Amino acid sequence: MTLAMLLLLAQSAAAQQAAAGERIFLSTCAVGYCHGVGGAANRGPRLRGRNFEAGYVERTVRRGIPNSAMPAFEAKLSERDLIDVVRYVESIAAPAGSSPAAPVPAGAASSPPPAMPPDAAAGRALFQDATRENRCAVCHQAGAGEAKAGPDLAAGLRDPQALAAAVRASHASQVRRVVLRSGESFSGRVAADLPQMVRVFDMSVLPPVLRTLRREDIVSIEADPGWSHAQMAAGYSDDELAQIARYLAWLAGKR
Repeated sequence: MTLAMLLLLAQSAAAQQAAAGERIFLSTCAVGYCHGVGGAANRGPRLRGRNFEAGYVERTVRRGIPNSAMPAFEAKLSERDLIDVVRYVESIAAPAGSSPAAPVPAGAASSPPPAMPPDAAAGRALFQDATRENRCAVCHQAGAGEAKAGPDLAAGLRDPQALAAAVRASHASQVRRVVLRSGESFSGRVAADLPQMVRVFDMSVLPPVLRTLRREDIVSIEADPGWSHAQMAAGYSDDELAQIARYLAWLAGKR
């Protein structure tokens, strides 16, 4: 067998590993407050386009990062799945040979937030309030980062009355009841409707988890009249929503 054929076989094997790793990444690394879909920044750091030192990705996936939100996966994934994820992350990072970038701690923001007036800062604190299980930031982005289960709120709803009305509405038409052949069913919001699979944000857990479902495993995806956004956001008063609206208006003005 020639060297060229060996190289082609190696490239093909690496591509297959990366494809398998992407599927595992979607269900373990791109969910909730972790790395975004495709390695874009979420609450975890951006992976796409990064320059990592040789071996850094595998060490980090295996051992995690102490005193951070990055867990160790050595005991959670099989050896094959772990290596597939490593190959996928390496495939979306910058090409080898460029200067390696210093690792970004898990959970760190991709850039420091710009200075903002006190009223907008108060709204941001409410939007991200970690003491509330149903805070806005669980399901929504505000102007930056990977899309979440809900829409980017910085794109609109800057008027306090409009925001309050939208929050108190049901939005049931946007949330579906997903029924699986296994007997499981849950409220979800479809993120991608693909030929062989459907990606759905599972709204039955917080933060919502992005799940990749095979079409043959799905019985139905229909309207879910039992889900209510008003119930999810019941912890916010109208005055607090007005403060959040001022934060969103400030963000819109920075664009």
